[in-house]
Amino acid sequence: MLSDGDGAGFEAWVEGKNSKIRLNEHQVRHQAGNDGGPPYTECFLETNDEPFRIKIQKSPSTHGQSDYRCRAYVDGTLLGPSVWRSENESMGWDHIYQKSGGEHFSVSLQFSPISDEVTLDLSKMKSIGNIELVLEKGAFRFKRRGRDSITDLVNGTADEKSKKGTIPEKTEESQVDYYTFIPSKRDKHFYRFVFKYRPRVVLVQTRIIDEPEIEDSATAPMIRPKRKRYSGVIDMVDTDEEKVKEEEEEEEDTKPNIKAKRIKYLEDQVRLLSSENKQLREGGSSIRDPVDLTFDEDD
Repeated sequence: MLSDGDGAGFEAWVEGKNSKIRLNEHQVRHQAGNDGGPPYTECFLETNDEPFRIKIQKSPSTHGQSDYRCRAYVDGTLLGPSVWRSENESMGWDHIYQKSGGEHFSVSLQFSPISDEVTLDLSKMKSIGNIELVLEKGAFRFKRRGRDSITDLVNGTADEKSKKGTIPEKTEESQVDYYTFIPSKRDKHFYRFVFKYRPRVVLVQTRIIDEPEIEDSATAPMIRPKRKRYSGVIDMVDTDEEKVKEEEEEEEDTKPNIKAKRIKYLEDQVRLLSSENKQLREGGSSIRDPVDLTFDEDD
């Protein structure tokens, strides 16, 4: 999705972590901010079972102008990091760090599969699953160096079963830089991107995606393709059944010609009778031979 209006110059999307293919976006809309909040672009995101990456990128005209704090949320849970320096063209999130039993793990973000049989009602379907990016313009001041943050994603609504991470991979605890963010006084609340993620089956059921109805093959009419006739001689060995079908088709093909000749003959007879009728009214005689309508009886 692209930002719009005063916040133009950014693009955000969700892609497969390995394939780097962008997930389908539906009903992309640009909205004005509410209650003093920033304007935003929103869409419905069609999910799959592949680990995913959230990405945001500056346009060439925006690159290098300012620092931004870009906070990424999944169902209200903040992912890290959020420091987007002016010299960096893009940033992204594809994993979180978790801690268990004194050990550290890296977990890729992934939408878990959902059953094709959806049991949620319409109101719940519309409320599940949000990925949100919040952009703020400003500057960063180095604060300290410390341990990387630990993130625990909360479960989504009821049967949604989504975006829980993949199998954790053990990793070493890392050190990162922490900064103090100083927001711009003029653009404190800058721009937002909202992805309302849903499995395809939910998007179809809520009419976000219109799918054509598939006709049942058992009730669909059978259409026999027309036989091609070739002018050249082809040496072929046909079965008796195929020969009978061909003869029947040839016989059907001749019927229209016989019907046309019969109609022409009748039209000629009508014209001839009309001409004789006119001559008789004018005192002339018929040019046609008399027709004997009597018949002999057996003695």
